[in-house]
Amino acid sequence: MRVLETSTDEDLADFSRFLWGERLRHRIYEESGVQIIEVATADDAPQVRHHYNEWRAGRIVVEPEPLLPPRRVEVARWFRHNPAVAVLVVLLVLCFPLTLNLESPTGLVHWFTFTTAPHVQIPSETWQVWRWFTPMLLHFGIVHLAFNAALLWELGRRVEGQLGSLRLLTLVLVVAGVSNWAQYLWSPGATFGGFSGVDYGLLGFIVTSSRLRPNSKAWLLPQGFALGLLGFLVLFSTGITASFGLHIANAAHWGGLISGVVCAGVWHRIRRQG
Repeated sequence: MRVLETSTDEDLADFSRFLWGERLRHRIYEESGVQIIEVATADDAPQVRHHYNEWRAGRIVVEPEPLLPPRRVEVARWFRHNPAVAVLVVLLVLCFPLTLNLESPTGLVHWFTFTTAPHVQIPSETWQVWRWFTPMLLHFGIVHLAFNAALLWELGRRVEGQLGSLRLLTLVLVVAGVSNWAQYLWSPGATFGGFSGVDYGLLGFIVTSSRLRPNSKAWLLPQGFALGLLGFLVLFSTGITASFGLHIANAAHWGGLISGVVCAGVWHRIRRQG
């Protein structure tokens, strides 16, 4: 029911808050150059008119809404609840400068890959085993780093919350080793890097866990999110990005995904038997 018409120059925000505080259901809208106040029931109309006159006369003072304090980023809380994921994210950021001078013969980046300057393949019999894992720390652009770090935070904290920090780190190393070796075997001698192989391993672990334990909400992921990541994996595997000069380590992604699925199956079987 229409109760009042007033000028559009009048700010009715405080009056509207007062009416809601009095539990008087209403709506305010503009029509033909005026503001209209309507109420839900005709019985409320006299009260609204009375309150409006009192408010205009200054006999009703509406306290301003309290300002909410700005939300602070509690870094300490992140470390406390997800220490392994937080440390990994910090490590990725600290290692990012290694790739800023990729072609330098003396660049440290080649100590983190399967190649040495000038791109000489490292034979496996040298037992420089850190090279099996360290490519996951390299990122060739800020977008590359930001995307992988965001996925690590979103997926890794779910796994860490269920497995604990040490088991998450063990899973990361296993998946990194498998995914890096898969990419090395697919394209020997190439310099590659990125945490996305591990991210896909975490995705495989979570999705498989959600199938093996469908009643556990801890492993639930938004379906569109998981399908989107898998869709990108399939799309990139067609080689479509090569025409844009963008070379994706697809073998590392598939190796990571498959190893994550296998690790989830082994982990949940051990838990059932234990």
